[in-house]
Amino acid sequence: RISGSAGGMLVVNESEPTVRSSTITECRNFACKVMGSACPNFEDCKIFDIQGFGIVSGADAGGVFSRNDISAMTHAAVVAGGKSVTRFEGNVVHNCSQGGFWVQEASECVISDNDVHDTRLAAFQIGGHANPSIIGNTARESQGGGIVVHEQAMGRYSRNTVKANRLAGVGVTDDADPIFTNNNISDGRSGGIVLHGKCLGVFERNRIVNNARANVGLKGSASPLFDGNTVSGGSGYGMWIQDSARGTFQNNLVERNAFANVAVSDYAAPHLENNVICDGMQMGLLLRHHERGLYRNNRISGHASGNIVMLDRSAATLLNNQVSYGRAGGLLVRGFSTPTIRQNRISANEGANLAVLDDASPTVEDNLLTDSPARGLVIISKSSGCFSRNVVCNSGLANVYVGGQACPLMQGNIIYEGAASGLVIEDNAQGNFSMNVIAGHEQPAVAVQGHAAPKMMYNMVMHAGSGGVWLDEHAGGWFSHNYVE
Repeated sequence: RISGSAGGMLVVNESEPTVRSSTITECRNFACKVMGSACPNFEDCKIFDIQGFGIVSGADAGGVFSRNDISAMTHAAVVAGGKSVTRFEGNVVHNCSQGGFWVQEASECVISDNDVHDTRLAAFQIGGHANPSIIGNTARESQGGGIVVHEQAMGRYSRNTVKANRLAGVGVTDDADPIFTNNNISDGRSGGIVLHGKCLGVFERNRIVNNARANVGLKGSASPLFDGNTVSGGSGYGMWIQDSARGTFQNNLVERNAFANVAVSDYAAPHLENNVICDGMQMGLLLRHHERGLYRNNRISGHASGNIVMLDRSAATLLNNQVSYGRAGGLLVRGFSTPTIRQNRISANEGANLAVLDDASPTVEDNLLTDSPARGLVIISKSSGCFSRNVVCNSGLANVYVGGQACPLMQGNIIYEGAASGLVIEDNAQGNFSMNVIAGHEQPAVAVQGHAAPKMMYNMVMHAGSGGVWLDEHAGGWFSHNYVE
């Protein structure tokens, strides 16, 4: 038993002592300090009530600290700095007035299978140029975060359980560049993984679930890789990407989050590819405020408030996505947004498969819009845009509806086999409609109503159940070189 001294045990030079089943308590500054090239074996000890740090490993120190109980420090329980390569295995660290493990400078220590809980600051804090291996630990019930990586730190973080912390389960900031694989990050009272600053990082095959705020949040200029993660059951957003954040997000499952499964805002420009985004309580993708991301080959389905909603000057590119079974529409574009929407399959959404309104002006090319119980394509409220080479078919109401002072350019589209009309143009809508095929509808293939005044040229209109082109008494427009059968 060691107690009552300015420092408990100092191990220096190249010494290799073995300390087993000892107690160190009521010391000042530190309980055990390892410096030089010392390499102790320190196991099954109790360290508590220290007015300072518990274990300090610096310089080129090695050694192994295993199965120790470390509690009630006024500073961090364990500090690893210098170029130390010390191993910490199977320890219990708890009830410290500051953090659990603090890894700094150029340490390459190995921290495995420790249980860290009830610390006032982060359970693990990694800074400087440290490059540790942190494997199989539990970081829980901290009053700070679970794992914080900052400055220029790197490191490998695998198979850790991070849960029920007051701040972010994992926080990465500054210029840090860690690798997180196969971790379980859950039940936090704040976010799951939060990144900001200019950080990078690789996050693969992690389970990020049931956190009180965004399961994944990016701010600043963060630019990570997220690959093969499960992001589910959060009380906020699934993923929230904002500011000037970028990054690549691929092969992830994002599901059942309370707010939008994925929200992208400000000037963020992420790349989302091959993700499954499904069954959210609000939107699937919420894209707004000048964001300009690339969204390719994703499957987006089953959302309560629309599968994709684009607002406030979004300039996204949507390429080859499958967008289906939305309970309030497939894709909504509004608010001066100017996206490029190309080669997507948008199908079987309640409400319109694609709705464009409020001065939006998208480029919509080579898409399939099919099997909506309502309308296939809706263009209203002063919106415009270019709609080319799309197939719009099998809608329960009009396949294409244009109204409310809209003025689109539609050319080379195939519009066929609807339960109502093929193309309805009404209110004060205008627009140019050329070289479209409109066929096989139960009601008039083209209906021009209200004070609409379209320009229609070189279209093929045929095989409608109750008329080819129908104009009501107030309609206007210019009709030239159309084939009507």
